[in-house]
Amino acid sequence: MKTSRIFLYICLSFLAGIALNSLILTPQIFMLGFFVFGLAMISVLWNNKKIVIAGLCLLIFAIGIYRHQMFDRPKDNLEYYKTQAEEGARG
Repeated sequence: MKTSRIFLYICLSFLAGIALNSLILTPQIFMLGFFVFGLAMISVLWNNKKIVIAGLCLLIFAIGIYRHQMFDRPKDNLEYYKTQAEEGARG
């Protein structure tokens, strides 16, 4: 498989992770499952190149989900935690 095609699959995996998370709120356990399964595919089946590429695509897919979740959080979380800390300090 050519390097350009592998790069295309990796880019499409990242975009698919972002698209999936924007359409469906993906729980973090699924993201971790994709990540662990991708690592397992890479580490256990290292001799088969196609499976290693599929595992790498799963890793990048999980990174795409994480990236979208990281920037999709509400902006007022910091203010919420500050007010909770102040109320807890007041007792």
